Amino acid sequence: MPLSAIHGEGCLREYQQIPVPAHQRSTTQKAAVRRHFQNYAQQLQQRYPDNLQDQVKDIVGRILPSGECSIKRVAATLDLHPRMLQKRLQNQGDSYGKLLKETRIKMAEQQLDHGAMSATDLVLNLGYAEVSVTVVLQHAVVIEAGLRRRVAIP
Repeated sequence: MPLSAIHGEGCLREYQQIPVPAHQRSTTQKAAVRRHFQNYAQQLQQRYPDNLQDQVKDIVGRILPSGECSIKRVAATLDLHPRMLQKRLQNQGDSYGKLLKETRIKMAEQQLDHGAMSATDLVLNLGYAEVSVTVVLQHAVVIEAGLRRRVAIP
């Protein structure tokens, strides 16, 4: 099934606007970026057939450490308009914000399981632009609760 039938019509607008000086842009570069994201979207469809939530979580997990994760970028990767992505997620009982939070918690748990990491590095790796004590503490409480729940259940 073609991606357009699953995700709707559109183009990778967000990634076509990658900031490259005009004198350095070439049709070849633009085509290469477009092909890269089209291939990635196809891989997501193969890995998570007809599962938009898992596709979104995969994309979010890859973009979060850059600090540039947004519904606009995730939607562009899926070749969707952000409103269309949100509507499709709502139709399935989900939201971008909920999937973003779930992905952050899962990533935090994985990173904490694999070794020591400072709270600052952890929060920055989870895609927060600025580190504040409040954010660190809020996420520490959520992650701690998740780890306790995981340990308590055999």
